[in-house]
Amino acid sequence: MLSALGFYPPKNALGDMMGRPLKFYLPVCGLGLTQIMGYGTLLYSYAVLLPLMADELGLGLSDVFGLLSIGFFLVA
Repeated sequence: MLSALGFYPPKNALGDMMGRPLKFYLPVCGLGLTQIMGYGTLLYSYAVLLPLMADELGLGLSDVFGLLSIGFFLVA
């Protein structure tokens, strides 16, 4: 049935990846790694800076983290 629709499953579990040189995958892996590190750095900075912001604003730490969570929810 699927072959009649033009779909042919790959011969191995990795599909066509084994036929391509590694140099085509290195830039994608590098971009993925830098994005993971960037998001990790960005989200870690909130944990460092929010206690100082809570003191300046006169709010509790849980209030400031709650507002941050609401902000993340609204942006998504």
